[in-house]
Amino acid sequence: MTVVKKKRRRLSSVVRIDEHGKRESTWVEKTAFTTSMVAPITWAGQPAELHFWNYRKGAPVNQDATKLFARVGFVIRGPILIRTGDAMFFGVKTRGTKSQVERTLEGLGLNEAPVIVAARDCWPHQNVYTRDPNDAFAIRMRLP
Repeated sequence: MTVVKKKRRRLSSVVRIDEHGKRESTWVEKTAFTTSMVAPITWAGQPAELHFWNYRKGAPVNQDATKLFARVGFVIRGPILIRTGDAMFFGVKTRGTKSQVERTLEGLGLNEAPVIVAARDCWPHQNVYTRDPNDAFAIRMRLP
């Protein structure tokens, strides 16, 4: 693996809800919202954005998303993202799969777990993000 590029990037905190109601909190790049439709909602008492896509009628109805959107006769199908906030991250792009990068960073003693996102423009590269500048330095030193 080689470090290809370093950058500072804004990531969005999201809750991903699939059509079966499974919820997962994570961080995503802004490209995750490409082609999505957006609606303002209240999530956990805070203003948020509901991002959803236009799925065919054969896709399962997302009951949680439909209730959040709260429009009579409107049904949301497929998974959704609820954008709850943004934060700036230090990041590097590196070669390898997600599991290879995780193994390389294992035992590094970071203050918080890094966010590893597959690079959309180049496979098999991963974008590795962290908010802590010291962690970012340690990650850059560890990745060959």
